[in-house]
Amino acid sequence: MKYRKIPSGIVTTFATHVLNHPNFPPASEFLLSHNFNIKKIFAAEHGYYLVKTAGENVQNTKEIHTNLPVYSLYGTTKEILSEWVKDIDIIFYDINDLGLRFYTFGSTLYYVLLSAKKLNKKVVILDRPNPLTAEIVDGNILNKEYKSFVGISELPVRYAFTQGELALYYNSEENINAELEVIPMENYNRNLWWDEIYPHIWFNPSPNINSLTTALIYSGSCLFEGINVSYGIGTTRPFELIGAPWINTHKWLDSLLSYKEHLNGVLFTKTVFVPKYGNYNGKVCYGIQVIINNRNNVRMFNVAV
Repeated sequence: MKYRKIPSGIVTTFATHVLNHPNFPPASEFLLSHNFNIKKIFAAEHGYYLVKTAGENVQNTKEIHTNLPVYSLYGTTKEILSEWVKDIDIIFYDINDLGLRFYTFGSTLYYVLLSAKKLNKKVVILDRPNPLTAEIVDGNILNKEYKSFVGISELPVRYAFTQGELALYYNSEENINAELEVIPMENYNRNLWWDEIYPHIWFNPSPNINSLTTALIYSGSCLFEGINVSYGIGTTRPFELIGAPWINTHKWLDSLLSYKEHLNGVLFTKTVFVPKYGNYNGKVCYGIQVIINNRNNVRMFNVAV
């Protein structure tokens, strides 16, 4: 590859693995082992090792396996600082994403492009599949008056881009105009779900997205993060379980079932659970479990609303 000897940094996570390699090495280690001149790592929300909780500040650190410095893009700054990149020319971006507007890796990509433009650096996207397909769109388009780090651009909630396409969109539609190249995937089929491309392989892109089903349900149930319920954090079914000690499960389920004709591809059942951390930590919660029975038909954001 033409960038092999050029001093570079990479935006990635330890769980962003090379999936066509028998040992699934992290992207940063794979590039180093193939003589790429990677000099530093940039970390998004949850940190490079994905051990920070949602919203928790990430500190600069050092990567223990490669001894590379890790600079936080989710702490005192969301942008890359000039002193971090004086000795590099390329910023690689390779990170597992979900293709959801409020999943903050996409916002980090936005600020990486802004930073690269200001600092005269080139961004190279190592593209990956959209786990939820790059065909199905769901949810409202962001009102620009409510732009924030959990909604950085006027996109639908589930926007059906790969990360390379998202970068091209930002660069053009947000008029960033950074120097950008996308290294495309070979033979990518936009209609395929992650498990149709990589059967039996799943690495959590963030601490609580522990399966493809969870990722799909999260595209709607993330909305429950804003109210006084448990959304399954602290259980083995994050975002699939929703409840609270005060909820009347019978009334809620009856209400949901009254809208059954509008809830394609999804079922609900009553459940009882005790979160080990998060909202209502240690308390018995009564609520529902979300069950997907047709993932091609369900539109989880609309279900949640």
